[in-house]
Amino acid sequence: MDVDAWWLALVSLALVAFALGLLGWGLVRRVHEDELIGRRIGGVRGQGGAAQGLARLGSLATGMRPAVSKRAPAFDPAELSRLLAQAGYPRPVHRRVFVTVANVLPVAVGLLGFLWLSASGQLEARPLAGLAMVTILAVLLPKRVLGVLAARRQARIGHEAGLFVQLLRLLLEAGLSLEHALRVIATEARTLLPDTAQELELVLQRVEAGQELAEALDEMSHALQVPEIEDAAPILRQFVQQGGGVRGPLKKLSDLILDRQETRSQEKISKMAAKMSVVMMVFLFPALLAFLAAPGLMALGRGLMGVGDG
Repeated sequence: MDVDAWWLALVSLALVAFALGLLGWGLVRRVHEDELIGRRIGGVRGQGGAAQGLARLGSLATGMRPAVSKRAPAFDPAELSRLLAQAGYPRPVHRRVFVTVANVLPVAVGLLGFLWLSASGQLEARPLAGLAMVTILAVLLPKRVLGVLAARRQARIGHEAGLFVQLLRLLLEAGLSLEHALRVIATEARTLLPDTAQELELVLQRVEAGQELAEALDEMSHALQVPEIEDAAPILRQFVQQGGGVRGPLKKLSDLILDRQETRSQEKISKMAAKMSVVMMVFLFPALLAFLAAPGLMALGRGLMGVGDG
């Protein structure tokens, strides 16, 4: 390796270290700002209770951190929060980790790739174009992966919704209150309903912090955007606010969820049959044709060869 390549490698390494240092400093600063917000919210709760502290949460965060959203314009805050909640990572630490990874990954890929190209002496048009494409993929990859994880978890929650509604109906008929029934499902049915139990734990944590149960259930349904949960939330909200019987509506909802799952299963079976037909046409029919027509073709070839010899 010549001297110019060594200098390029050292400069690239220095740029990588500088970029990672800047991103680390930004992360430490955000953590420090979150600690200050937590201390002030704790003071507000000590003076006026949990409900007042939750009421001041939005104003404190907006007043103290106006520049954070401006520093990270690559992700829509509302969309990012929604995707993280749907993927099962609703806490602020999860958001900071994702933003950090999404910011560090393309910088690290680009600079390390440039370092490797400079060290191997391949600073040409094609390798640099390939490095640019890989860097663009590194920019798009985190959000894409998060979207896939969110979609898969939404499907799992929708699959668990039928059993969740049935268990909730049985517990309410046994005489338990709605909050107690949700707490039993969150703690005792974790093996059967892992994702639903995780969401119910978050709902119960909000209730313990002073939020109304109906409002917490509405926030869960709006964040998850699962049709089965969105159908169950109005029924539970009406039961909390107005009381009355809930056996009939939950029974109808359970039947509706079972019908939806049966329809989805039929659609999957139909799509699978269509895919198998394509596979048969591409692979099975040519092999079958070759197997059946091979003896005749071989005999015809031998006959033509005999005619030519004669």
